[in-house]
Amino acid sequence: MQTRRLGKTNLFVTELGFGGASIGNLYRKVSNSEAEATIKTAWENNICYFDTAAQYGHGLSEVRLGHALYEYPREDFIVSTKVGKRLKSSVKKVAGDEPWFIDHLPFSVEYDYSYDGIMRCAEDSMQRMSLNTIDIMHMHDLDNIVLGETFDKHFRDAMDSGLKALDELKNNGFIKAISLGIKESQVCNAALKYGDFDCFMLQGNFTLLDQSAKQNGFLDQCYERGISILQAGPFGSGILAKGSKTGARYDHVDAPESILDKVRVIEKICAHYQIPLPAAALQFPLQHQAVSSTVTGFRYPSQVTDCITWKEHPIPDEFWRALHDEGIIKE
Repeated sequence: MQTRRLGKTNLFVTELGFGGASIGNLYRKVSNSEAEATIKTAWENNICYFDTAAQYGHGLSEVRLGHALYEYPREDFIVSTKVGKRLKSSVKKVAGDEPWFIDHLPFSVEYDYSYDGIMRCAEDSMQRMSLNTIDIMHMHDLDNIVLGETFDKHFRDAMDSGLKALDELKNNGFIKAISLGIKESQVCNAALKYGDFDCFMLQGNFTLLDQSAKQNGFLDQCYERGISILQAGPFGSGILAKGSKTGARYDHVDAPESILDKVRVIEKICAHYQIPLPAAALQFPLQHQAVSSTVTGFRYPSQVTDCITWKEHPIPDEFWRALHDEGIIKE
């Protein structure tokens, strides 16, 4: 598994990263043994970058990831998690922060991007994962899509206060890289005015179905400044893995007809060149020099081995040109 350097740091992440949402019971319940076997399969196949978040199963993903990684040498893997969502104990059954995580742990989520909130989130995550350092720390979901009318307040808290916490954690050696993990590249662009970031994790924004981060110049700017992109969600919540079938998901909901039509075009070109659709989806983000890793979620060991096969599948340049000629790949 090839690696790429993360920004200007001394961290090197594998081009295929392990996304921890699925082992936090995304869409369906996963057993502890299944989660552990999946992480072990990734490790045995030389995937050394693992990403998670407190939100994924309200701590469940972090607990499972930390437990599975505990037996491996700490210097041999890179781990990232996300802060800004504090977990609080509750004696009552609480609704999930997002409805697609089921059977989550009995904690409620409180958004807090302040200095104190970030410090608390970081320490809690370290304890859940049994780690005293975390390589990459993302501020999570600091965007309009998630926060809505509260975005301006939370963004000010993060830039005026939360960033100081991340800087302090980095200066004291508890983390090695500072990032945002969000759904809007324009928010990352705005954040560059307030602090020094090593990388950004984008959900969407640079996939076969959404290239807004390239079209608005953000990816090129990051490359010029030595800031890496970690591209999460290359399958668009599933549709670019399973194809344009009935019930296909895009951004966690049923795919609209406009997206289904676009996927049908991609499928036609894939069939012509005998390229698996998921292979094209996984490899596309890595075409840009700013992207260090494509991060996708794994629920079962077979999904790990499938993705490795797709990641290594040969794709000729004329395939990408054909997608460009059909308007799938934008300038």
